[in-house]
Amino acid sequence: DEYSNGVDDAVFTNAVAATALRNATRAADLLGHRPPAGWNRVADGLRIPYDADRKVFLQYAGYNGSTIKQADTVLLVYPLEWPMEPGAAAATLDYYAARTDPDGPAMTDSVHAIDAAATGEPGCSTYTYLQRAVRPYLRGPYDLFSEARGDKSGAEDPLSGFPAEDFLTGKGGFLQVFTHGLTGLRLREDGVRLDPLLPPQLREGVRLTGLRYRDASYEVEIGARTSTVRLTSGTPFTVHTAEGPRHLTSALVLPTRRPDLTATADAARCRPATATSETPGLYAEAAVDGSPATSWSPDGAEGALTVDLGPYPLRITSVTPRWSDVPPASHTLETSVDGRFWRPYLAGDTARKVRVTVRSQDPEKPAGVAELRVEVGR
Repeated sequence: DEYSNGVDDAVFTNAVAATALRNATRAADLLGHRPPAGWNRVADGLRIPYDADRKVFLQYAGYNGSTIKQADTVLLVYPLEWPMEPGAAAATLDYYAARTDPDGPAMTDSVHAIDAAATGEPGCSTYTYLQRAVRPYLRGPYDLFSEARGDKSGAEDPLSGFPAEDFLTGKGGFLQVFTHGLTGLRLREDGVRLDPLLPPQLREGVRLTGLRYRDASYEVEIGARTSTVRLTSGTPFTVHTAEGPRHLTSALVLPTRRPDLTATADAARCRPATATSETPGLYAEAAVDGSPATSWSPDGAEGALTVDLGPYPLRITSVTPRWSDVPPASHTLETSVDGRFWRPYLAGDTARKVRVTVRSQDPEKPAGVAELRVEVGR
Protein backbone atom coordinates (compact mmCIF):
# COMPACT_ATOMS: atom_id res chain seq x y z
CA ASP A 1 0.00 0.00 0.00
CA GLU A 2 1.59 3.26 -1.15
CA TYR A 3 -0.16 5.22 1.60
CA SER A 4 1.66 3.17 4.25
CA ASN A 5 5.35 4.06 4.30
CA GLY A 6 7.97 3.44 6.96
CA VAL A 7 5.81 1.04 8.96
CA ASP A 8 6.79 -1.94 11.11
CA ASP A 9 5.63 -5.52 10.56
CA ALA A 10 3.69 -4.96 7.35
CA VAL A 11 1.53 -8.06 7.34
CA PHE A 12 1.68 -8.93 3.65
CA THR A 13 5.43 -8.30 3.42
CA ASN A 14 6.07 -10.54 6.43
CA ALA A 15 3.69 -13.22 5.17
CA VAL A 16 5.37 -13.23 1.73
CA ALA A 17 8.79 -13.57 3.35
CA ALA A 18 7.58 -16.46 5.53
CA THR A 19 5.96 -18.18 2.54
CA ALA A 20 9.09 -17.78 0.40
CA LEU A 21 11.26 -19.34 3.12
CA ARG A 22 8.87 -22.26 3.62
CA ASN A 23 8.54 -22.84 -0.11
CA ALA A 24 12.32 -22.81 -0.50
CA THR A 25 12.59 -25.36 2.33
CA ARG A 26 10.04 -27.59 0.63
CA ALA A 27 11.80 -27.26 -2.75
CA ALA A 28 15.10 -28.28 -1.15
CA ASP A 29 13.43 -31.35 0.37
CA LEU A 30 11.97 -32.36 -3.00
CA LEU A 31 15.39 -32.07 -4.64
CA GLY A 32 17.13 -34.02 -1.91
CA HIS A 33 19.03 -31.07 -0.46
CA ARG A 34 19.29 -30.08 3.19
CA PRO A 35 17.92 -26.54 3.66
CA PRO A 36 19.43 -24.22 6.26
CA ALA A 37 17.72 -24.78 9.62
CA GLY A 38 17.30 -21.04 10.03
CA TRP A 39 14.82 -20.70 7.18
CA ASN A 40 11.86 -22.18 9.04
CA ARG A 41 12.94 -20.53 12.30
CA VAL A 42 12.89 -17.12 10.66
CA ALA A 43 9.57 -17.87 8.92
CA ASP A 44 7.96 -18.93 12.19
CA GLY A 45 9.28 -15.86 13.99
CA LEU A 46 7.92 -13.21 11.63
CA ARG A 47 5.07 -11.26 13.22
CA ILE A 48 1.67 -11.38 11.53
CA PRO A 49 -0.52 -8.68 13.15
CA TYR A 50 -4.03 -10.01 13.74
CA ASP A 51 -7.08 -8.83 15.68
CA ALA A 52 -8.66 -12.07 16.88
CA ASP A 53 -11.77 -10.34 18.24
CA ARG A 54 -12.71 -8.93 14.83
CA LYS A 55 -10.97 -11.70 12.85
CA VAL A 56 -9.14 -9.03 10.86
CA PHE A 57 -5.47 -9.08 9.89
CA LEU A 58 -3.89 -5.69 10.59
CA GLN A 59 -2.06 -4.12 7.69
CA TYR A 60 0.90 -3.27 9.93
CA ALA A 61 1.69 -2.83 13.60
CA GLY A 62 -0.42 0.07 14.87
CA TYR A 63 -2.71 0.33 11.81
CA ASN A 64 -5.72 2.45 12.81
CA GLY A 65 -8.16 1.96 9.95
CA SER A 66 -6.95 4.83 7.76
CA THR A 67 -7.58 4.94 4.00
CA ILE A 68 -5.35 2.67 1.92
CA LYS A 69 -4.42 3.23 -1.71
CA GLN A 70 -4.58 -0.32 -3.08
CA ALA A 71 -4.94 -4.02 -2.30
CA ASP A 72 -2.50 -5.05 0.42
CA THR A 73 -3.73 -7.14 3.35
CA VAL A 74 -6.43 -8.74 1.18
CA LEU A 75 -3.59 -10.35 -0.80
CA LEU A 76 -3.23 -12.77 2.11
CA VAL A 77 -6.36 -14.53 0.82
CA TYR A 78 -5.26 -14.54 -2.82
CA PRO A 79 -2.69 -15.19 -4.09
CA LEU A 80 -0.96 -16.11 -0.83
CA GLU A 81 -3.58 -18.51 0.65
CA TRP A 82 -2.37 -17.64 4.14
CA PRO A 83 -3.85 -19.99 6.79
CA MET A 84 -6.85 -18.38 8.51
CA GLU A 85 -9.53 -19.34 10.98
CA PRO A 86 -13.10 -19.56 9.63
CA GLY A 87 -14.56 -16.13 8.93
CA ALA A 88 -11.24 -14.29 8.91
CA ALA A 89 -10.93 -14.07 5.12
CA ALA A 90 -14.41 -12.55 4.73
CA ALA A 91 -13.94 -10.18 7.66
CA THR A 92 -10.56 -9.01 6.38
CA LEU A 93 -11.94 -8.46 2.86
CA ASP A 94 -14.92 -6.45 4.08
CA TYR A 95 -12.76 -4.37 6.42
CA TYR A 96 -10.22 -3.27 3.80
CA ALA A 97 -12.54 -3.04 0.80
CA ALA A 98 -14.48 -0.37 2.70
CA ARG A 99 -11.26 1.54 3.46
CA THR A 100 -9.71 1.54 -0.01
CA ASP A 101 -9.38 4.82 -1.91
CA PRO A 102 -11.85 4.57 -4.84
CA ASP A 103 -9.44 6.74 -6.83
CA GLY A 104 -6.61 4.26 -6.31
CA PRO A 105 -5.12 2.02 -9.00
CA ALA A 106 -7.18 -0.33 -11.13
CA MET A 107 -5.82 -3.68 -9.93
CA THR A 108 -7.41 -3.59 -6.47
CA ASP A 109 -11.00 -4.68 -7.10
CA SER A 110 -9.89 -7.70 -9.10
CA VAL A 111 -8.27 -8.98 -5.89
CA HIS A 112 -11.48 -8.17 -4.01
CA ALA A 113 -13.46 -10.17 -6.58
CA ILE A 114 -11.20 -13.21 -6.32
CA ASP A 115 -11.28 -13.02 -2.51
CA ALA A 116 -15.08 -12.73 -2.53
CA ALA A 117 -15.32 -15.80 -4.76
CA ALA A 118 -12.96 -17.68 -2.45
CA THR A 119 -14.91 -16.88 0.72
CA GLY A 120 -18.27 -17.60 -0.92
CA GLU A 121 -20.19 -15.42 1.54
CA PRO A 122 -23.98 -15.40 0.95
CA GLY A 123 -24.86 -12.96 -1.83
CA CYS A 124 -23.24 -11.94 -5.08
CA SER A 125 -20.50 -9.44 -4.24
CA THR A 126 -18.08 -11.25 -6.58
CA TYR A 127 -19.97 -9.72 -9.49
CA THR A 128 -19.98 -6.27 -7.88
CA TYR A 129 -16.20 -6.35 -7.57
CA LEU A 130 -15.89 -7.78 -11.09
CA GLN A 131 -17.76 -4.75 -12.43
CA ARG A 132 -15.70 -2.42 -10.28
CA ALA A 133 -12.53 -4.03 -11.66
CA VAL A 134 -13.26 -2.99 -15.25
CA ARG A 135 -16.08 -0.50 -15.84
CA PRO A 136 -14.52 2.64 -14.26
CA TYR A 137 -11.26 2.20 -16.18
CA LEU A 138 -12.17 1.67 -19.83
CA ARG A 139 -11.35 4.65 -22.06
CA GLY A 140 -12.61 5.17 -25.59
CA PRO A 141 -12.46 4.84 -28.47
CA TYR A 142 -10.46 1.60 -28.15
CA ASP A 143 -11.33 0.60 -24.55
CA LEU A 144 -7.84 1.21 -23.25
CA PHE A 145 -7.43 0.38 -19.57
CA SER A 146 -6.67 3.39 -17.39
CA GLU A 147 -4.69 3.12 -14.15
CA ALA A 148 -7.39 4.98 -12.22
CA ARG A 149 -11.01 6.07 -12.63
CA GLY A 150 -10.23 9.80 -12.44
CA ASP A 151 -7.50 12.19 -13.49
CA LYS A 152 -5.09 11.11 -10.76
CA SER A 153 -3.96 7.72 -9.49
CA GLY A 154 -4.62 8.09 -5.78
CA ALA A 155 -6.51 11.13 -4.59
CA GLU A 156 -4.44 11.40 -1.41
CA ASP A 157 -1.06 10.69 -2.99
CA PRO A 158 0.91 13.93 -3.56
CA LEU A 159 3.42 12.09 -5.77
CA SER A 160 0.97 10.49 -8.18
CA GLY A 161 0.30 11.91 -11.60
CA PHE A 162 -2.00 11.30 -14.55
CA PRO A 163 -3.07 7.63 -14.75
CA ALA A 164 -1.15 5.36 -17.09
CA GLU A 165 -2.78 3.92 -20.21
CA ASP A 166 -2.85 1.07 -21.33
CA PHE A 167 -2.58 -0.33 -17.77
CA LEU A 168 -1.63 -4.00 -18.14
CA THR A 169 -1.66 -4.64 -14.38
CA GLY A 170 -5.35 -3.74 -14.31
CA LYS A 171 -6.08 -5.90 -17.35
CA GLY A 172 -4.23 -8.83 -15.85
CA GLY A 173 -6.18 -8.52 -12.62
CA PHE A 174 -9.48 -8.39 -14.47
CA LEU A 175 -8.61 -11.56 -16.40
CA GLN A 176 -7.63 -13.34 -13.19
CA VAL A 177 -11.15 -12.84 -11.84
CA PHE A 178 -12.18 -15.39 -14.45
CA THR A 179 -9.15 -17.71 -14.41
CA HIS A 180 -8.68 -17.79 -10.62
CA GLY A 181 -11.81 -16.24 -9.14
CA LEU A 182 -14.74 -17.96 -10.85
CA THR A 183 -12.87 -21.26 -11.30
CA GLY A 184 -11.24 -21.17 -7.86
CA LEU A 185 -8.00 -22.21 -9.57
CA ARG A 186 -4.97 -22.64 -7.30
CA LEU A 187 -1.76 -24.50 -8.10
CA ARG A 188 -0.76 -27.61 -6.14
CA GLU A 189 2.38 -29.79 -6.30
CA ASP A 190 0.55 -32.64 -8.02
CA GLY A 191 -2.11 -30.73 -9.92
CA VAL A 192 -4.59 -27.90 -9.45
CA ARG A 193 -7.41 -27.05 -7.12
CA LEU A 194 -10.76 -26.02 -8.66
CA ASP A 195 -13.88 -24.82 -6.85
CA PRO A 196 -16.14 -23.10 -9.43
CA LEU A 197 -18.56 -20.29 -8.62
CA LEU A 198 -21.08 -18.50 -10.84
CA PRO A 199 -22.68 -15.14 -10.03
CA PRO A 200 -26.36 -14.96 -11.04
CA GLN A 201 -25.66 -12.07 -13.40
CA LEU A 202 -23.61 -14.49 -15.57
CA ARG A 203 -26.46 -16.99 -15.78
CA GLU A 204 -25.49 -18.15 -19.29
CA GLY A 205 -22.26 -19.52 -17.84
CA VAL A 206 -18.56 -18.95 -18.38
CA ARG A 207 -16.14 -21.05 -20.44
CA LEU A 208 -12.36 -20.80 -20.11
CA THR A 209 -10.14 -22.51 -22.67
CA GLY A 210 -6.39 -22.89 -23.07
CA LEU A 211 -5.65 -23.37 -19.36
CA ARG A 212 -2.35 -25.16 -18.71
CA TYR A 213 -0.84 -27.43 -16.11
CA ARG A 214 2.68 -28.56 -17.02
CA ASP A 215 2.34 -30.27 -20.44
CA ALA A 216 -1.45 -30.55 -20.18
CA SER A 217 -4.11 -28.24 -21.60
CA TYR A 218 -7.59 -28.15 -20.16
CA GLU A 219 -10.76 -26.09 -20.12
CA VAL A 220 -13.39 -25.25 -17.52
CA GLU A 221 -17.03 -24.65 -18.38
CA ILE A 222 -18.94 -23.13 -15.45
CA GLY A 223 -22.69 -23.67 -15.50
CA ALA A 224 -25.50 -22.66 -13.20
CA ARG A 225 -25.62 -26.04 -11.42
CA THR A 226 -22.53 -27.95 -12.46
CA SER A 227 -19.17 -27.23 -14.04
CA THR A 228 -17.21 -29.44 -16.43
CA VAL A 229 -13.42 -29.74 -16.55
CA ARG A 230 -12.07 -31.26 -19.77
CA LEU A 231 -8.55 -32.42 -20.55
CA THR A 232 -7.89 -31.31 -24.12
CA SER A 233 -4.28 -32.53 -24.49
CA GLY A 234 -1.31 -33.75 -22.51
CA THR A 235 -0.77 -35.88 -19.41
CA PRO A 236 -3.68 -36.50 -17.00
CA PHE A 237 -3.29 -34.82 -13.61
CA THR A 238 -4.98 -34.46 -10.21
CA VAL A 239 -7.77 -31.96 -9.66
CA HIS A 240 -8.33 -31.17 -6.00
CA THR A 241 -12.00 -30.40 -5.32
CA ALA A 242 -14.20 -29.67 -2.33
CA GLU A 243 -15.14 -33.36 -2.38
CA GLY A 244 -11.54 -34.59 -2.52
CA PRO A 245 -8.85 -35.25 -5.16
CA ARG A 246 -9.93 -36.58 -8.56
CA HIS A 247 -7.88 -37.67 -11.56
CA LEU A 248 -8.55 -35.76 -14.77
CA THR A 249 -8.19 -38.18 -17.70
CA SER A 250 -10.96 -36.86 -19.95
CA ALA A 251 -13.72 -34.92 -18.17
CA LEU A 252 -14.88 -34.23 -14.62
CA VAL A 253 -18.20 -32.76 -13.47
CA LEU A 254 -18.04 -30.56 -10.34
CA PRO A 255 -20.80 -28.77 -8.44
CA THR A 256 -21.00 -25.02 -9.06
CA ARG A 257 -21.08 -22.89 -5.94
CA ARG A 258 -24.00 -20.45 -5.85
CA PRO A 259 -23.76 -18.23 -2.76
CA ASP A 260 -26.55 -16.09 -4.21
CA LEU A 261 -28.96 -18.99 -3.57
CA THR A 262 -28.21 -19.19 0.15
CA ALA A 263 -31.49 -18.92 2.06
CA THR A 264 -32.30 -15.39 3.20
CA ALA A 265 -35.19 -13.31 4.50
CA ASP A 266 -34.07 -10.45 2.24
CA ALA A 267 -36.19 -10.54 -0.92
CA ALA A 268 -33.97 -7.91 -2.58
CA ARG A 269 -30.67 -9.75 -2.26
CA CYS A 270 -29.10 -10.40 -5.68
CA ARG A 271 -32.23 -9.22 -7.50
CA PRO A 272 -31.80 -6.99 -10.60
CA ALA A 273 -31.14 -3.38 -9.62
CA THR A 274 -30.99 -0.21 -11.71
CA ALA A 275 -30.34 3.44 -10.94
CA THR A 276 -30.95 6.83 -12.49
CA SER A 277 -27.20 7.46 -12.26
CA GLU A 278 -24.11 5.88 -10.72
CA THR A 279 -20.80 7.16 -9.45
CA PRO A 280 -18.09 5.18 -11.27
CA GLY A 281 -17.39 2.10 -9.18
CA LEU A 282 -20.50 2.54 -7.00
CA TYR A 283 -23.03 0.62 -9.06
CA ALA A 284 -26.66 -0.26 -8.42
CA GLU A 285 -26.01 -3.99 -7.94
CA ALA A 286 -23.85 -3.21 -4.91
CA ALA A 287 -26.89 -2.19 -2.87
CA VAL A 288 -28.35 -5.70 -3.08
CA ASP A 289 -25.24 -7.94 -3.20
CA GLY A 290 -25.27 -8.93 0.47
CA SER A 291 -21.91 -7.32 1.26
CA PRO A 292 -21.55 -4.58 3.91
CA ALA A 293 -18.45 -3.26 2.12
CA THR A 294 -20.00 -2.23 -1.21
CA SER A 295 -22.53 0.50 -1.99
CA TRP A 296 -24.41 2.39 -4.68
CA SER A 297 -24.18 6.15 -5.03
CA PRO A 298 -25.70 8.48 -7.64
CA ASP A 299 -23.55 10.75 -9.71
CA GLY A 300 -24.98 13.93 -8.24
CA ALA A 301 -27.11 15.40 -5.48
CA GLU A 302 -30.16 13.23 -6.18
CA GLY A 303 -30.70 9.76 -7.54
CA ALA A 304 -33.02 6.79 -7.38
CA LEU A 305 -32.31 3.08 -7.00
CA THR A 306 -34.89 0.52 -8.16
CA VAL A 307 -34.94 -3.17 -7.28
CA ASP A 308 -37.04 -5.69 -9.20
CA LEU A 309 -38.33 -8.31 -6.75
CA GLY A 310 -39.51 -10.73 -9.40
CA PRO A 311 -42.41 -11.53 -11.75
CA TYR A 312 -45.11 -11.78 -9.07
CA PRO A 313 -46.29 -9.16 -6.55
CA LEU A 314 -45.15 -9.72 -2.97
CA ARG A 315 -46.57 -8.36 0.29
CA ILE A 316 -43.78 -6.18 1.62
CA THR A 317 -43.48 -6.01 5.42
CA SER A 318 -40.37 -3.82 5.66
CA VAL A 319 -37.97 -1.82 3.50
CA THR A 320 -34.73 -0.91 5.25
CA PRO A 321 -31.94 1.05 3.58
CA ARG A 322 -28.53 1.03 5.25
CA TRP A 323 -26.65 4.14 4.22
CA SER A 324 -23.08 4.40 3.04
CA ASP A 325 -20.56 6.64 4.81
CA VAL A 326 -22.54 9.66 3.55
CA PRO A 327 -26.19 9.52 4.72
CA PRO A 328 -28.79 11.44 2.68
CA ALA A 329 -30.25 14.75 3.74
CA SER A 330 -33.64 13.20 2.91
CA HIS A 331 -35.01 10.15 1.16
CA THR A 332 -38.24 8.56 -0.02
CA LEU A 333 -39.31 4.93 -0.31
CA GLU A 334 -41.81 3.88 -2.98
CA THR A 335 -43.31 0.68 -4.35
CA SER A 336 -44.86 -0.27 -7.68
CA VAL A 337 -46.64 -3.22 -9.23
CA ASP A 338 -45.67 -2.42 -12.83
CA GLY A 339 -42.75 0.03 -12.68
CA ARG A 340 -44.84 2.85 -14.15
CA PHE A 341 -47.06 3.95 -11.29
CA TRP A 342 -45.43 4.49 -7.91
CA ARG A 343 -46.77 5.27 -4.46
CA PRO A 344 -45.16 5.98 -1.07
CA TYR A 345 -44.29 2.74 0.71
CA LEU A 346 -46.57 1.52 3.49
CA ALA A 347 -46.01 -1.72 5.39
CA GLY A 348 -48.18 -4.41 3.84
CA ASP A 349 -48.01 -3.00 0.30
CA THR A 350 -48.16 -5.54 -2.52
CA ALA A 351 -45.57 -4.76 -5.17
CA ARG A 352 -43.00 -6.10 -7.61
CA LYS A 353 -40.59 -3.20 -7.41
CA VAL A 354 -39.09 -1.05 -4.67
CA ARG A 355 -37.48 2.36 -5.17
CA VAL A 356 -35.41 4.51 -2.86
CA THR A 357 -34.60 8.10 -3.79
CA VAL A 358 -31.78 9.87 -1.97
CA ARG A 359 -31.07 13.61 -1.80
CA SER A 360 -27.72 15.00 -0.67
CA GLN A 361 -26.72 18.34 0.73
CA ASP A 362 -23.43 18.35 -1.18
CA PRO A 363 -23.50 17.15 -4.82
CA GLU A 364 -19.74 16.59 -4.61
CA LYS A 365 -20.33 14.08 -1.80
CA PRO A 366 -23.48 12.22 -2.81
CA ALA A 367 -25.25 9.96 -0.36
CA GLY A 368 -25.38 6.25 -1.04
CA VAL A 369 -27.03 2.97 -0.11
CA ALA A 370 -24.79 0.22 1.22
CA GLU A 371 -27.64 -2.28 1.40
CA LEU A 372 -31.35 -2.15 0.64
CA ARG A 373 -33.10 -4.90 2.57
CA VAL A 374 -36.67 -5.90 1.72
CA GLU A 375 -38.64 -8.39 3.79
CA VAL A 376 -41.92 -9.91 2.65
CA GLY A 377 -44.74 -11.89 4.25
CA ARG A 378 -47.68 -13.99 3.27
